[in-house]
Amino acid sequence: MEDRTVFGESMDVFCETVERWNEEEEYSLCIKTLEALPEEKRDYRVVYLLARAYQNLVMYGDHGSGTSEDTEQIENCMEKALELLDSVWEEGIDRADWNELAAYSYLCLEEYRLSVRHAKRWLKLDPDNEEAESVLEVIEERWRAALEEEEESEGESEEEEENEDEEEYENEQENDEEKDEYFGGTILLPRNEIDIEKFIKLMEQFWEQKAKNLRIDENGNFIVEFNGRLVLLSLSTDRCTPEQLQEAAEHNFMWPESAEEARRCRAFIAILTSGSREEAYETKALLLKMLFVFCRMYDVIAVHLNSVLYEPDYFIRHANDLFRGMTPVPLMVWIGMHTYEGECFLFTAGLDKFGMSEIEMLPTRSDPDEVYQFLTELTREILEGRLVLRAEQVAGPPDGPKFMVSYSDGIVHDGQTFKIKYW
Repeated sequence: MEDRTVFGESMDVFCETVERWNEEEEYSLCIKTLEALPEEKRDYRVVYLLARAYQNLVMYGDHGSGTSEDTEQIENCMEKALELLDSVWEEGIDRADWNELAAYSYLCLEEYRLSVRHAKRWLKLDPDNEEAESVLEVIEERWRAALEEEEESEGESEEEEENEDEEEYENEQENDEEKDEYFGGTILLPRNEIDIEKFIKLMEQFWEQKAKNLRIDENGNFIVEFNGRLVLLSLSTDRCTPEQLQEAAEHNFMWPESAEEARRCRAFIAILTSGSREEAYETKALLLKMLFVFCRMYDVIAVHLNSVLYEPDYFIRHANDLFRGMTPVPLMVWIGMHTYEGECFLFTAGLDKFGMSEIEMLPTRSDPDEVYQFLTELTREILEGRLVLRAEQVAGPPDGPKFMVSYSDGIVHDGQTFKIKYW
């Protein structure tokens, strides 16, 4: 049976004591006591209380001593709070209290975009909270002021950035197998920034992927190896045209605001890597892991992958499946949907990279969510090697309904695709 005692008290009594200290503005005492807890005792509640204590210490000070004027202390405490919140991300992302702390922490670090994102989520999860509404207004006002100041500064000085040279990267791969597949993705940013050393550190911290042979080519691109695969990373200001971003935004039926968000983009981090057809799954997984790290490092606007713009929170949520050894199907392969006059038409986009034919679900009046879930699970079976589609085959989830498969000219894809009729 799990031991739920702390320093001789039950966990509930212990947390009530910490709550009382918080009300008495004994933030340093809260931190000292909570930090003394062993890792195995730190559940969501404990981590939340500790993150809040770090935040309150610099925002209010012990016994109302006032906001800290020590910039370094503020940064350290807020970054510590965010680190703690990050450790319980899965439990916290759909909780109002977690998003409240995240919004305040990013606000103090002047990361306004991230602060707004969490403040909006806080208000969405707790719509009657007047504090959430007023805090969101304050953050948006400060963000607008910061953007105006940044635009004025940019007008005074211009920076030239080298474009990505993918041909050189491909030349370095000329001795690879003929069936190598290239996988690329792009991070959309509000400003030019890339900290390659931090990126490498987090790749090892999150994914146990150690970087080798880091170098910079003549065009300023970073080239590095992860697990025997060459990776090219490039920072530029014109990686994607507005037309490309608009098209990618239109592909994401789940994120109506994607086109508007993309217009805020001022810089791109492009990633390119490759691997043999036999290792396509591992290569794509590596790409997702790198994109995930950048999403955790920066104030990311969107992720451009599979010819689609992904919302950062959506991307992170599904990339977390890799931690559990699961396949993040919506990131490995995009599942698109068109609806017209009561019918829905779904299709995969990206299976060809794994040496497989794309799938197109013939128009149906069935519930779109139901059809989407069906195609997602079917794609998972294929990617994980448990199912190989063939023409005139009966297919479907192991414990679900079966459907006849045909093979003919594509509807939205060039070439031939598998067709499945869903009733």
